[in-house]
Amino acid sequence: MAVGSPTIVEGRLPPLALRGLLLVLGTAALVGLSSPDVALGPGLALTIVVAFAAIPVPGTTARVLQSVAELTVVGMVIGSVGPLGFLFVPLLLLPAFAVGQRGGLALGAVGGVVAGLAWSLAVLSTTPTSGLTDGLIQPGLWTVILVVTGVIGGWVKRLTTRTQTASDTAYSDAFRLLTELQQVARNLSLGLDPTTLASGLLDEVGATVPGSRRSLSVRNGEGRLAPLVGDVSPRPADDDGSGHHAFPVTMGEQTVAVLDLHVDDDHGVDAAQLRRVGDLVTESGPMLAAALLFDDVRQLATVDERLRLAREIHDGIAQEVASVGYLLDDLAARVPAEDAAEVRSVRDHVRRVVGELRLSIFDLRSGVDDSIGLGTALSEHVQRVGQQSDLVVHIVLDENGDRLPAGTEVELLRIAQEAVNNVRRHAQAGNLWVEVTVDAPRAWLRIADDGIGLQPARPQAMGLRGMRERAMRIGGDLTVAARPGGGTVVEVSLGGWEGDSDA
Repeated sequence: MAVGSPTIVEGRLPPLALRGLLLVLGTAALVGLSSPDVALGPGLALTIVVAFAAIPVPGTTARVLQSVAELTVVGMVIGSVGPLGFLFVPLLLLPAFAVGQRGGLALGAVGGVVAGLAWSLAVLSTTPTSGLTDGLIQPGLWTVILVVTGVIGGWVKRLTTRTQTASDTAYSDAFRLLTELQQVARNLSLGLDPTTLASGLLDEVGATVPGSRRSLSVRNGEGRLAPLVGDVSPRPADDDGSGHHAFPVTMGEQTVAVLDLHVDDDHGVDAAQLRRVGDLVTESGPMLAAALLFDDVRQLATVDERLRLAREIHDGIAQEVASVGYLLDDLAARVPAEDAAEVRSVRDHVRRVVGELRLSIFDLRSGVDDSIGLGTALSEHVQRVGQQSDLVVHIVLDENGDRLPAGTEVELLRIAQEAVNNVRRHAQAGNLWVEVTVDAPRAWLRIADDGIGLQPARPQAMGLRGMRERAMRIGGDLTVAARPGGGTVVEVSLGGWEGDSDA
């Protein structure tokens, strides 16, 4: 069946079988109410019609004409039988519906009228004048029913086509846009990373206005401007604001970010420098807008893929491993006592694997959005880890003012999840300390434990490499060091912030 021309009567086998059944039932009823001789002619004629309807023809127009021809012949056969012709009337319903669904509302109504006219003409040619009034009642009533059936078919076509057309158009547009994005992204010399592009802009502005303090803010999930990169330290108390300049970063008529420039009296800034900064901001508008939009699309795609993986793990391997555990429980109850201990040991290992899978599913499903920030998401994760392990968890959260951009929060959350999971799996620790301090665009994240400390890196280990890559992506610095008193400390500093902790 061709896409874009949906129909529920296109399949040949079910409608053909239904036609054959209706024909057999009608012929049998006609034989019972009259005689085999009376039923022979109509039965053979309608058998030919059913065979004709089963012939596949190409194109919507040809299929509509085929159904109209079927309606015409069946109507004439029914009219020629006389009063008992109504036994074959159900054979008219399928082609009447098919005409509407293939040709639309108007043709559906026309198909019903054609069947009624053919039936009426057959009645006129076979019925005496004295009985015409009674003979035309049946075709008149059934014409109305067939018209309604055809209109219903046309309405179904309209609803189905409208739904599919909207869906097809949306996916076609998405495919076209993604294809263009793929081609453009390959040709961009600076890539599509918002932090990298924003930092580059601030560096150029700094070269134009030496000694200035600069920051760039983008809209966060709450619709407010949140600093992405730069220096947002408070102004001196005696600063009257005369050295502050704001430059909107626009794409067309849309403001995608704001560059804040602070110049103290010792350095100053002239009109030429401000014009140069304005030119730099104007030039960077399309780049930053594209990068921010791409980052949002990437986050949506990543979230969708993580949820898909979580579902597959939950419905697949997690269920299978849990089933193995149940089998081991049953086996431990049936084997000799000297073997039961080994079976229970394997069962304990399976139980740990199931616990790991559940935590992995939770990790994949957890994230940040407009209502759940970094602190909340990380706190939920750490508390769940504490509940399913022997770790004593200590959490300190200090989130001041605006939130970080969503992409930055996601990367910090994934770094923290990886660090916490490393502690749970390998550190043999009794305590876990988690500290988060946020004063956008600066942030500081610290994960510490009192375990066995740093161990030689495994050749295939990807965890530390992944954490470093995530930190670099958001312009942060990641350090891993031994903790005084035993254990390991993982720290991420964003915006040059150095935290302070006694843990």
